[in-house]
Amino acid sequence: HFVCAKAYRDRLIKMGESPSRIFEVGALGIEQCASVPFISRKQIFENLKIPLIDKHFLITYHPETNQRDSLELKLKSIFESLNNYSEYAKIFTSANCDEGGDLVNLMIKKYVSNSHNSFFFENLGSQYYVNLMRQAEVIIGNSSSGIIEAPFFRVPTVNIGVRQKGRIFAQSIVQSSYDSNELTKAINQSLSSEFREMIPMNNSKYGSGEVARKIIQHILKLSLKTAEKEFFDWCDYE
Repeated sequence: HFVCAKAYRDRLIKMGESPSRIFEVGALGIEQCASVPFISRKQIFENLKIPLIDKHFLITYHPETNQRDSLELKLKSIFESLNNYSEYAKIFTSANCDEGGDLVNLMIKKYVSNSHNSFFFENLGSQYYVNLMRQAEVIIGNSSSGIIEAPFFRVPTVNIGVRQKGRIFAQSIVQSSYDSNELTKAINQSLSSEFREMIPMNNSKYGSGEVARKIIQHILKLSLKTAEKEFFDWCDYE
């Protein structure tokens, strides 16, 4: 097993996996982000054919698979909060293919059509997405990129709802409910100079890259002889 953080290694050991078969290597997404060449905001905005604004939010929202009943109300609350930030470009990316994703995209498109400085892109591509993330004032939504990749760049994240519950959060992440007032408070906190200054240099909880090299090194050292798997008792590890 190749895991991205120590806490996940411990979880596997609690399930009976031997510590000798579990390796903490970091997240592959961070390795990919670190390899993406820098493209300026100015160049990206020109290429996307949107007016240049020197501050932007990157927003990605996916439906919560077990809490779809109030999806419209949740999105309306998010939009209500975002209306407080007309001076920022609000760049939305498409929801995933889970049930409710089509509704999310439809509502975002409707909001963008009536909202100043708001833009929707179904697929920005990895180079534009990573560079918009690394230069964003804040990442907003419930995407894993706000939890894993954004902290690598020391970019604040406002994480909404419970979709990322169970993941390890860096100090750059502010958790919020769907209440529009609480969400606005969370965004304001993430934008404050005091908050940004306290984000540590080694902010990432998921490593700093070179994941593939670490995995290969571990594989080369492994014995490939078949052996009967034995249950490992967590009590022995503690």
